[in-house]
Amino acid sequence: MLQFSLLHYIKLMSCSALFFTKKIKPFDLYPSPLSTYPLLALLLVLCSGCGDPANIDQGKAQDTGLIIDIGPEDLIDEGVLDAGILDESLLDEGPLDEGPLDEGSLDEGPLDEGPLDEDPLDEGIPDQPNTPAPPRGLDEDQDGLEDYWEWSLNAPELFNWTLSDTDGDGVIDAEEDEDHDGLSALDEQTLSHLFTEYGEELQIYYGRLPHPLYRDLLVQIDEMEDQNLDPMALMMVVDAFSALEVFTDRLSGLNEQQSASVSVHLLIDQELTPIALEGDFETRFSLLRESIAFGESYASLSTSTLANRFVHLITARERTDDPSRAGEAVNHPDDLSSSGLIIYTDTIASQHPSCGIDSPPPVPFIERFEAQAGTIIHELGHALQLGHDTTLNGGVNPYNVMSVITGCVSTRQRYHGEGNQDSTLGSTEVEFAPRFSLGASELMRFDAKLSVDVSRLDMEGSGLDH
Repeated sequence: MLQFSLLHYIKLMSCSALFFTKKIKPFDLYPSPLSTYPLLALLLVLCSGCGDPANIDQGKAQDTGLIIDIGPEDLIDEGVLDAGILDESLLDEGPLDEGPLDEGSLDEGPLDEGPLDEDPLDEGIPDQPNTPAPPRGLDEDQDGLEDYWEWSLNAPELFNWTLSDTDGDGVIDAEEDEDHDGLSALDEQTLSHLFTEYGEELQIYYGRLPHPLYRDLLVQIDEMEDQNLDPMALMMVVDAFSALEVFTDRLSGLNEQQSASVSVHLLIDQELTPIALEGDFETRFSLLRESIAFGESYASLSTSTLANRFVHLITARERTDDPSRAGEAVNHPDDLSSSGLIIYTDTIASQHPSCGIDSPPPVPFIERFEAQAGTIIHELGHALQLGHDTTLNGGVNPYNVMSVITGCVSTRQRYHGEGNQDSTLGSTEVEFAPRFSLGASELMRFDAKLSVDVSRLDMEGSGLDH
């Protein structure tokens, strides 16, 4: 039973006076839920005698480490930070040594960033509408879209669940392509339902469900046996395209509800029998053509109009005639199914980790999964008609993921943003991951995707040099 003596009262008043002599408001020190700490401090005073040495000797004041123990060490012990570089890029927290605990003030931490119930995956998605929701499974306006799904978009001026042609342009809502990504609203509804219903059973990597107001890029991935892509690399690819969000106010052609962000959806399809790839094009044409059909896991896609809306990507061991090549965009004169992207995973593995320094001051290495991610992002840039960055601003911009690596310095600049703080150029030291430049993002062609809309890159176009 707690005994509250006169001595306890004197000690309580002495400890509490610290708040007033320093003009500190206890509940301003720590935003909720840390605002309960002054109350905990009061209980510690009553129970421990406000740090009485006698009580410490008796082991009764050891809980004073409560606040101190909430630090990076505990996160590491829990395995939260073990993912390394990837966790920094996905969470957008920047380098770990720049976290809120190093800022010298708890009131600058993530709890001040906004409401605690915000979900990062919902960033940029309109709030739920205030109007009552229609029943699920109905299409009363007969526009081909589920009324509930249209309602959930919260864009009644573009998708009104009571109107079949909301904007009156003569195009039924299901056939609209408001985000100009080459996918109709019906396509995006179908994919959204597919991912929601089967996402846990299938290997699909994405950051946000398909949406008619946010550009979506679909990628079908076939992997040769033992040439699997690292899941961390795939999430870095998703993150790199999502990061285009920062250019929303700079890109032309977007309406008020649109974002520059691109949602990439990576579907791991089937395992392929390994074959050697050399310099001849016919072998690569045949490989892409014969694996274009979806496997059993995605049988429903094979019979739908969505089957030909995916950029086709294959992993292989290496190009025997060019063993240093990490990836390539394969062009065909006229056959869509014979074009696509190839990533050479064994070649990447043989070259990484690379370009780091162990001796002080240490410089982080480019890890294998980072190299996989950077190569995939680069080749997907080609699939969107981007060429190599050789002329932007009158010279090479090494921070753009579309740049050509010429050595370790340019490698670290492209992958880790070494020396750069300007996100319009691409990778930065804060992002610490491959990124597109503003100049590259302005030239992406979602109406001319390789292996989807065209079978070859437009060498005569306005893109950066190929």
